Amino acid sequence: MTKHATHREIPEAHRASEHLDNERTFLAWVRTNIALISLGFIIAR
Repeated sequence: MTKHATHREIPEAHRASEHLDNERTFLAWVRTNIALISLGFIIAR
């Protein structure tokens, strides 16, 4: 007996929205890390 993976099509609008959500989250992490690095430089000085 073979199992076949089911492949669901995701609507294009949902894919775009999810991609933008992921990008927004990534940019928030980048912004947070830049702030922490800057704080480290200020404290070290």
